[in-house]
Amino acid sequence: MSQKETRAEVQSIVTISPDGIIKEVNETAQSLLRASLGDLVGNHITLILQDSVQARYAMKLAFNGGFPKNCRLSLKTLEGTVVDAYCNATVSRNDDDGSIEAIEMSFNPHADNSDALLAGIVRGAKDAILCADPQGVIVSWNNGATELFGLPAGEMVGTTLSSLFSCPESDIEGLINNVTATSKVSQVELKQKRDGNQKFVSIEFSPVLGSGSEVIGVSAICRDVTKDKVQIENIAAEFKTAVKTNELLTQHASGLSRQAAQMELFAELSGLLQVCENEDEIFFLITRIAGKLYPHTSGVLSTTGERFSGLRPSAHWGEPLNMMEIARADCIASRKIEAHVSGYEDGEQRCPHLADQEGAYLCAPLLLHDELIGVMTVGWASARTIGDPPALATRLLADGALALSNLRLKQELKELAIRDALTGLYNRRHLQEFLGRELMRCTRKHLPLSLILFDVDHFKIFNDKNGHYAGDAVLHEVGRLTHQMVRASDIGCRYGGEEFLIVLPEQHIDSAVQRAELIRRSAEVLHVNYHGRLLPTVTLSLGVAAFPLHGDTAEKVIHAADAALYLAKSLGRNRVVLAPPADLVGVEGASEGMS
Repeated sequence: MSQKETRAEVQSIVTISPDGIIKEVNETAQSLLRASLGDLVGNHITLILQDSVQARYAMKLAFNGGFPKNCRLSLKTLEGTVVDAYCNATVSRNDDDGSIEAIEMSFNPHADNSDALLAGIVRGAKDAILCADPQGVIVSWNNGATELFGLPAGEMVGTTLSSLFSCPESDIEGLINNVTATSKVSQVELKQKRDGNQKFVSIEFSPVLGSGSEVIGVSAICRDVTKDKVQIENIAAEFKTAVKTNELLTQHASGLSRQAAQMELFAELSGLLQVCENEDEIFFLITRIAGKLYPHTSGVLSTTGERFSGLRPSAHWGEPLNMMEIARADCIASRKIEAHVSGYEDGEQRCPHLADQEGAYLCAPLLLHDELIGVMTVGWASARTIGDPPALATRLLADGALALSNLRLKQELKELAIRDALTGLYNRRHLQEFLGRELMRCTRKHLPLSLILFDVDHFKIFNDKNGHYAGDAVLHEVGRLTHQMVRASDIGCRYGGEEFLIVLPEQHIDSAVQRAELIRRSAEVLHVNYHGRLLPTVTLSLGVAAFPLHGDTAEKVIHAADAALYLAKSLGRNRVVLAPPADLVGVEGASEGMS
């Protein structure tokens, strides 16, 4: 029996012409369609196809050579029942011109061949599918597994699952035992160890059930997730980089914000330093800004002075640090003339004046024209909070030093404007401002104020005999004597030429007379050395007047003192005379012209 005859006996075969007319029907097909040969031959193929549209489309595909294998069609019997079947088409062509002579269509009705279909599905699946017995021995290996692992079925069937992966055998056994014991699906990710290239495989273990629903093994569906793994790792790396970049940007933004705040503080400092009227205000302002530049710190600004050799606290912020006077040698910053940090790192030398202090410290020098005039000390409770403090402190103190320099220059210019260059005493301009201000204060508080007006006796004759430069030397020494004889609240002035005036706020007339007498006696023993030559001694004539006894204005009181001075000269000079009562005072300027 030929192969075609054998196939004809098994399959239902219907041969049709190119126009769809049934030409031949074998017995198996007649049985399937519940019809005789006479019932079918000569009729159109749509007679036996449930869907006429589907029938015409199938014929079109057959004519074009594109009829799919095992195409599913629905057949209708002459009894009216419907039979589902798989259909395949074979085209017969003329040997001479190649034209289509007939189409042989074979039908296989659906049978219970699910096991065979399932086996075919497993074999043709792109995923790697393999089965193992309860001990993990591989019993089945599909084409997808061969492609994934690069190992043929003949080599792998009979080996264990653990031979495929880079993990202890006990781990695979544990997975199999868990699946067989619980009949639950288990999913893991393992690293393949037999391939030279590292490969990650995702495996889904499922129980294989027997006819009695008992577990007879496990199936493993494997997928190569290396690309996914690498992609995830790349994403994780990119995310980590992004997080780090974000942290850096955040730190940068925070740094910019901090720098902006610091710039605002320095701008504020610059504006306030310009309106400071004395050094104490500058020192206070430096420490106030330092407390903002260095939050959560304590600090002190210690400065030098004319009356002491060390450094004494002038201003501070936070909790008081060492508020005692310190020797310059006890501060390393004052020795190095640069900022010094201690307590920040191990082995750093701590300033002796901070030897008993805990935490970290910064000492920065305050320099004016390269001369040390102070040291600022900043203290942190912990070294971890220190960033880069010296730069801020250096700039802060530099701005403070510039303000101090400007203030001192302004004070020097002011002194030049109100001081007499020869004697060092205040000039007449400053006298007028000071005396007017003090008279208003004493009037408001009902306090006395006294004046001493005096000049050098026979000064014109002295100049003629000894020369004007010798006269200037005498006036200089008289000015120095005057300065020595006044209190901090008094002022001594060169009133004009050889005339001098002392203002004594809140001093009664009797005390003023006593002061004048002390000045007169001191002048008698005043020795002036000019270019190695001892000049003749001079004497003074002094007039004393007081407010409100001799007048209620500066002009009236000075006029009274001038009258007293004139009287002292009239009485023989070298004496102190108290001004007569206001109604007896003579013409203003009575002493002018007398020496």
